[in-house]
Amino acid sequence: MTAPALVLVAHGSSTPESRDAVASARDRVAAHRPGVAVVLAFIEHDEPRLSAALGTLPTGPAVLVPYLMADAFHVRTDLRSAAGNARRAGRPVVVANTLGEHPRLPDVARQLLADAGSPGDEAAVLASPGTNDEDANEVIRRLARAIGEQRTAPVVAAFASTAAPSLTQALNSLPPPVAVLRWVLAPGRFAASIARQATDAGARCTAILGTHPVLAEIVWDRYDEAAEALSRRNES
Repeated sequence: MTAPALVLVAHGSSTPESRDAVASARDRVAAHRPGVAVVLAFIEHDEPRLSAALGTLPTGPAVLVPYLMADAFHVRTDLRSAAGNARRAGRPVVVANTLGEHPRLPDVARQLLADAGSPGDEAAVLASPGTNDEDANEVIRRLARAIGEQRTAPVVAAFASTAAPSLTQALNSLPPPVAVLRWVLAPGRFAASIARQATDAGARCTAILGTHPVLAEIVWDRYDEAAEALSRRNES
């Protein structure tokens, strides 16, 4: 049986560097399993949109892997609606879990901090874009607590958009020195804003999450979980 295609679904951005970074992420994912079709789709701002990306694939099953950190509006509404439309058109489609609570992410965070020169006894802020969906923000807070379990100094979550605390508030709440983890999947407005605020506060700043090679393996873990569920559904 042919393996389901993997559709890597990113949010999309108006900045070319963000699109290039996500396209590179797709290439890294595809390199892990050359025998599986891997295509990129965007929820907004960029092309192709999800329905168009599915249309480029041969007839057959597909797994939509959200290249997103939490199960917020876009996953619950856009991705699941697109999956439902595809199923009604006769294509078996399933939506995988988001990346945000994968058990390997605390180790990725630790590596990013180490690469930035941050010792384990330095406080850190896990800085995410944030959303008005508190359940999604809580995913980031839980992850901050999990990262903190590996360090001897506090790790707190902060958000660059509407959620609280802001990065400035979080930085002011911690004793220096402080490291800022840029929990962002692609360069762009949020990644730049977080870096600028960290620099202004005299805090060291990590590379963005999206540069880490383990993310491709995490995407495949999410694909495998969903593909297994799709196979069971088709057998029942």
